[in-house]
Amino acid sequence: MDFNKRLCSLRMKNGLRQSELAKALNVGKSTISAYESSKTMPSIDIAILIADYFKVSLDYLLCRTEYPRTLIADNMHELAQIIENDRSGLIKELTNIISDYDITKKS
Repeated sequence: MDFNKRLCSLRMKNGLRQSELAKALNVGKSTISAYESSKTMPSIDIAILIADYFKVSLDYLLCRTEYPRTLIADNMHELAQIIENDRSGLIKELTNIISDYDITKKS
């Protein structure tokens, strides 16, 4: 899959018209049309905006992977929520991770 098809797929999957996506990204509808028809590629700044808007990685947006989000990004988000909501929950979660991986202190 190419960037143009990936962008179109993400837009359609989210039920957006080109004009709606253009407005959300503060670009013209013709710009979105040009991206989707492979007439031009977005700047890195716009590519980042698109990836953030659809909550996907740049690698996914640029078709370097088939995974929309990285495992690390998802885990970091979960960890940040735990820290924000309950610091004692963090200790419990870390204890669970250690026990899941059977990490033991060796003397």
